[in-house]
Amino acid sequence: MALLSVPLVLLCHQGQYFAFETVQVRRQTQTAPTEREQACSFAQLLDPCAADAGGAAQWLELAGAEGHIWLALDSAADLIQLAAADIYPLPALLHSRRDLLALRALGFYQGALVSVLDARALPRLAREPNA
Repeated sequence: MALLSVPLVLLCHQGQYFAFETVQVRRQTQTAPTEREQACSFAQLLDPCAADAGGAAQWLELAGAEGHIWLALDSAADLIQLAAADIYPLPALLHSRRDLLALRALGFYQGALVSVLDARALPRLAREPNA
């Protein structure tokens, strides 16, 4: 029996791990997007009151439902393979009460909890921080 795995882009923010499916990541770069492009820092996505860090270590261009969005990261993201058996969909009650609407599942990678996010929800969140 083959062990199924999911390729993810893993990032760390304030000691917590987050991931996006690689099919939702268009590219990684150290070059900032232009002024015309929709962009925000990962910290501001989680907390709209967070200060803009300014100098991002890396940028991710994510494919969202309403176009693409650029996320500024404080540290470099990594490409990982996470076993499908280590990914758990959110229980209905937790799903209905989550603050971060992009949160879709929880997983475990090398003993650490990973919040699996859906990039398709991010452009809407970036425009409506209180959604």
